[in-house]
Amino acid sequence: MQDDLICLPAKLSSSLGSLGPLVLCSRVTNVITLLDPTNLRTAYMEAPVYWRTPFTAMMSSRQLVEYVVLDVEPLHGAAAGGYGAFAQGGTKWCLAEVQVARKSDFGRNDTVYFGKTHLGHILHPGDSALGYDLANANNVNMDYEAHVTRGGAVPDVILVRKSYEEKRKKTRARHNRAWKLKHLPIEAGEDRGRNEAAEAADRERFMEELEEDADMRARVALFKNTAAAAAAAAAA
Repeated sequence: MQDDLICLPAKLSSSLGSLGPLVLCSRVTNVITLLDPTNLRTAYMEAPVYWRTPFTAMMSSRQLVEYVVLDVEPLHGAAAGGYGAFAQGGTKWCLAEVQVARKSDFGRNDTVYFGKTHLGHILHPGDSALGYDLANANNVNMDYEAHVTRGGAVPDVILVRKSYEEKRKKTRARHNRAWKLKHLPIEAGEDRGRNEAAEAADRERFMEELEEDADMRARVALFKNTAAAAAAAAAA
């Protein structure tokens, strides 16, 4: 799934030009797009390639941790290893060195984590970002264990995306989204074994991705939310 953290098998990493092996799944369409957030290198994988060397996610988006950005320093030229900026499907990445602290650590300790991120174009000191806490995670993944055994580098944190939660809370306090999605009704018998809470969380995350990604919104049919429009008009 999008935003999953993957540790590529050694053979596959080598065939992709020594990509990663720790990479993010940055987009899923008819191909899987993999991004190395430490140097902005990407690879596009079609289904036949995946099934020749299948892999699983090492960590999923449900394991994301909220961080507070303390400092950001964009990298250019030689410092960026030749990958200072990159555009993917209308999305522009910028490589940067970043200092972050876990939001849950505030008031408890002064632990600071250092690393590189592809989000240098949108992160600023004081922002919140969601990422994978590799410094404290207990990962059970054969490819990851093999990478560590070979002496491979493992960053303390891999940031995935900027968090707009505070902005989103303020928006919700004023009114609901001005748009909505339509979906097919569930027929009788098809709802057996459904985890409604998990489905609701996945649906909300998809809506948030649409809010944050203009390119993604352009490819999805959105419909006017008349209830939200009426509520906004009444509050005005």
